[in-house]
Amino acid sequence: MKKIVFVINSVKQARCIRRVEEFISNGYDVDAYGFDREGDNRSLPKLDITILGVFNNGTNYLNRIRNIRNELIHNVVGKYDPKNTIFYLFNLDIVMAFRSILNTRSYQYIYEISDLAELVVPNKIIRRFLVWQNKKAMLSACHNVFTSEGFCDYYTTIPRDRLSVIPNKVNTNCPKIDDIVRNLEPNRIRIGFVGIIRFETVLNFAKVCRSLKNIEFHLYGMISNGDKYALELEQLAKVSDNISLHGPFQNPKDLPSIYESIDMVLSAYPPTPGVIYAEPNKLYEAIYFRCPIIVNQGTFLGKKVERLNVGYVIDAMDENKIRNFLESLNALDYQSKIVACRSIPQNDCLNKNDEFFKQIEQL
Repeated sequence: MKKIVFVINSVKQARCIRRVEEFISNGYDVDAYGFDREGDNRSLPKLDITILGVFNNGTNYLNRIRNIRNELIHNVVGKYDPKNTIFYLFNLDIVMAFRSILNTRSYQYIYEISDLAELVVPNKIIRRFLVWQNKKAMLSACHNVFTSEGFCDYYTTIPRDRLSVIPNKVNTNCPKIDDIVRNLEPNRIRIGFVGIIRFETVLNFAKVCRSLKNIEFHLYGMISNGDKYALELEQLAKVSDNISLHGPFQNPKDLPSIYESIDMVLSAYPPTPGVIYAEPNKLYEAIYFRCPIIVNQGTFLGKKVERLNVGYVIDAMDENKIRNFLESLNALDYQSKIVACRSIPQNDCLNKNDEFFKQIEQL
């Protein structure tokens, strides 16, 4: 087997850490490098990762690529034999920096894409340039990994024999619990948000929930540093009896207790150009814990939830429509979502990627 050298754009991101752990558990010799994010108070992973630098959310994109490139030149590239090494690169900024270094042309690399952030760039010229760069990076990779099947709807020309779709499913180390008995109590409906706390849609939901005394809104996760909606959410929780901020949690250790304490989970993100193609891990957590999910319309996720009938598809950008949805919740429809969740084997929701590793062995 060839050595796998990871370059991670955010070292505390659970998905990236899980991927490194997967390669280790499959017998690969692994080195890992990465960048931390300023304001991210989560603990560093219990892995041997060399931190190359720290970025903040305000770092200019081109400056970030330049800094990544310099770190790769001085501390990473050149230490490894191209014949026996495959680089594993996360996201566009890392891959652009890597590909800009002349002596990386002889290295194979796997490219993992977890978002289409290039689509939200307001400047048309820069946006088209980044999309072009992303396509070039995918076509030059020895293998690509998409974390959403929805990305295939946008990048349609990537050869399927060099592409694996690996959604962010539930960690196989997640503690198992007995099937939760769920009944919708109209006088006390508990809705949870599980993840980094941000987004206009989550704030919209909180504003409506505050005025409905039969609704409890529980938020689990870290407040996004500098996000204006997150800051307003934090203030709203302080003056609302039915909105609770529970703080950061450990994934997967804390997931069972979180999902036992809520009736449904909110995963409704704004329908921005990049987000509409995403497939968040909340879908698989919701099915795994038999907990109906609430998602936004006009998205790949919305279409999938509607097809599987495992939750509700709403317009989370409109407070009146959120109110109408919450006031129309009924036990019969809720139970139909539970039945749909239970019809999907829990094992299908776990992060098992045997086929992917069979493909990697051939590289």
